[in-house]
Amino acid sequence: MSQLMGFFDETSREWTDGVLSHGIRMASTDTSGKRMLITCDGPIEPDWVENMNSVLDDNKRLSLITGETLYLTPVMNIILEASKLDDCTPATISRCAICYIRKETLPAKA
Repeated sequence: MSQLMGFFDETSREWTDGVLSHGIRMASTDTSGKRMLITCDGPIEPDWVENMNSVLDDNKRLSLITGETLYLTPVMNIILEASKLDDCTPATISRCAICYIRKETLPAKA
């Protein structure tokens, strides 16, 4: 969770961005106007995906434990790529567009 969202070091009182918070922070400062897709690939775990509900809904904002809020710009989207949705709650599923691709339709690996 801390690698994805970030963590607050109680000793030094410093915040360190995780991969997702860093990606959103960097993409939100881009002024090129190009489409930005932030992709999370792998198993969906309830402990981190529930924290993404506000990013996935119309608010498009990630609230960090420090109280800071990172907003997605109109050209930014989040893609969650997963092989199964067993651990997703209805709250998360209702915020997503789901594309199901059958294994047989994917090209074989060389």
